Amino acid sequence: MPSYDLWHSKLSEDCFDGYELVGCEILEEGERVRREEGEIWKVKFKASMRVKGEKKVGGFLEESTFVREEVDGEMGWFYQHGEVEAL
Repeated sequence: MPSYDLWHSKLSEDCFDGYELVGCEILEEGERVRREEGEIWKVKFKASMRVKGEKKVGGFLEESTFVREEVDGEMGWFYQHGEVEAL
């Protein structure tokens, strides 16, 4: 499973352009599955975020997938967008 720090940094850099991540909570971890294209890990999480420089915090639930694959000679977990539900 990806470490919390890696997971948090991937979410921050991959999908919150113009936003900042305030907090994350993993609600449910799915099983990890090995497939030809790599190892896949599903997770349901709750995230809180805000527009950079603003005080108001919003949030959402998301069911997402991380894929473990090799990029530039290094193995890593890569975040893929999933189903999102606003809170």
